[in-house]
Amino acid sequence: MDYKRFNDTILVRMDRGEGILEQVEAVALKEHVTLASVQALGAINDFTVGVYNVAEKKYYANDFKGSFEIVSLTGTSGFFGMSLTRPISTSSASFALSFWVPM
Repeated sequence: MDYKRFNDTILVRMDRGEGILEQVEAVALKEHVTLASVQALGAINDFTVGVYNVAEKKYYANDFKGSFEIVSLTGTSGFFGMSLTRPISTSSASFALSFWVPM
């Protein structure tokens, strides 16, 4: 992984095989990010996404295996202490990611 900070923006490039969440959390901790808007694109292998059932008030995980292109990923993340709000998890990715960090 490589990253560079430009004022309130952090650009991150991840290599194949690096976990997205782990790398995002590492950059957030190193750069003291507590709240960020996240935008990304790239390719991904195995990943899990959750679907929330409002009536049951429960999340259901959906696992995908193979090669997938991410043409747009947008969201927000909060980093409080050592914990990261995790909307997506993955085991392997080639990824470009940018943070917008409120100043």
